[in-house]
Amino acid sequence: MEKAKKESNSFNSYSMQSLEVFLYRSPELPYPVLREVCDLMQTIKGPIKFKMLEKEESREVTTKSNPKSLRVKSWKQLFEEVSQYRSHHNIQDAYMVFQLTNHPNEYGFYAAVDEKTKSLSFINCAYQDLFPDSTIRYPIAFNIVAMLLLSRLFDKYSELKYLTHQTPRGCLMDWASDRKELLFKMRTGDLCEDCLNVLKKKKIDASYSQQLFNFLDAFSLQMKFKQRLELNPTALKMEIRGVKKEIYFPQLGDLNVRLTPLEKTVYFLFIAHPEGIEMVDIPSHKNELMRIYKTLSSADEEDTIMARVNQLCDPRDNSIHEKLAKIKAKFEQALGKESAKAFYISGPRAGLRTIKSFSIQ
Repeated sequence: MEKAKKESNSFNSYSMQSLEVFLYRSPELPYPVLREVCDLMQTIKGPIKFKMLEKEESREVTTKSNPKSLRVKSWKQLFEEVSQYRSHHNIQDAYMVFQLTNHPNEYGFYAAVDEKTKSLSFINCAYQDLFPDSTIRYPIAFNIVAMLLLSRLFDKYSELKYLTHQTPRGCLMDWASDRKELLFKMRTGDLCEDCLNVLKKKKIDASYSQQLFNFLDAFSLQMKFKQRLELNPTALKMEIRGVKKEIYFPQLGDLNVRLTPLEKTVYFLFIAHPEGIEMVDIPSHKNELMRIYKTLSSADEEDTIMARVNQLCDPRDNSIHEKLAKIKAKFEQALGKESAKAFYISGPRAGLRTIKSFSIQ
């Protein structure tokens, strides 16, 4: 793909019809974090189109690196890495590219945009000490929106000092030096009157700014819902959609819990049996497992399907327990440990297993 000619340093100079935004991760950041953030950004429609080039094929939940053990990178190095990614993938200069990374940066910022190009950005995703895993996607997505807006408001970082608020107002431009202040401005999800006046003077494309505010409104509502779940855990609802039985949580921004076909096969077997199943009885459900797997798997050969189901049913093989562990890990990654308990398969290793949300009490 031929690269477009460079635009001017300020994106404010043209009326935008569409903008493509590419998200990618540095190697130490787990793939599911990138996938969940991109899914979340794609829920709000408008002229900004969010994409990721990395494919999901055979990816699993992995152990994240400890950010404290990672070396500090300079802004110059981070922007060079993003620029190299752009060049390697032939992404047009007019489009924005975001690197999601756990590496700390020299100034300790949550995020930054390259003031020369206005199209290269990094997001510091090392929020493990600030948020449970299940809510990491919200501050990451929030900072992506913030960078998209800042790239339109300012030409140089020196201009930021005139609008950055040291005393929190619940504004996107609050400095937010700690978790409490960051949560405050995320829950508010807005600009103060002073910042709105700057936005008006810049004459930013209305559809662009509206989509960004729609993001902030949606993130704020979803975070509030998530934080109140402890008061009413049954409020969280799961939806199963389509022929491939994809699992979604609409109240959390259509969050998709991505199970492999074999993991889904095990999961939907237990949904079909709300009375529960003991592990010793799994072999007696072989035909049912075969029927479910055939509808979900991309494997065409009968022998391949049968071999995988046989592994699940073989008491000498650990396959069924591996699938149960991965299902649990993925729900915990998506929902947090407490909320996930109602949705993964649980019970004693050798006893009756059920899914609490579907079980017969």
